[in-house]
Amino acid sequence: MNILITAGPTRAYIDEIRYISNYSTGELATHIANEAIKKGIKVTFIYGRGSLTPDKKKVKLIEIQTIKDLVWALKRELKKKYDAVIHSAAVLD
Repeated sequence: MNILITAGPTRAYIDEIRYISNYSTGELATHIANEAIKKGIKVTFIYGRGSLTPDKKKVKLIEIQTIKDLVWALKRELKKKYDAVIHSAAVLD
């Protein structure tokens, strides 16, 4: 089995220095990923900067910052075969 999980915050840049974000930690998604790993499931984990992550030796990690990054990563990854997608990232409105 192969699953894709998204986690953590996204950022919206106001200018080169400032951005709007949220306090999402990615904790729930990390717990889900860790349980999946224990069951022998292959996990791809797309996460926002500052998010908790599962053990990088056991998952494919893809770090993103902005909503545009998230959309790009999802479009690229969803061309591959996944049995499930768990989209728990805290995406800005």
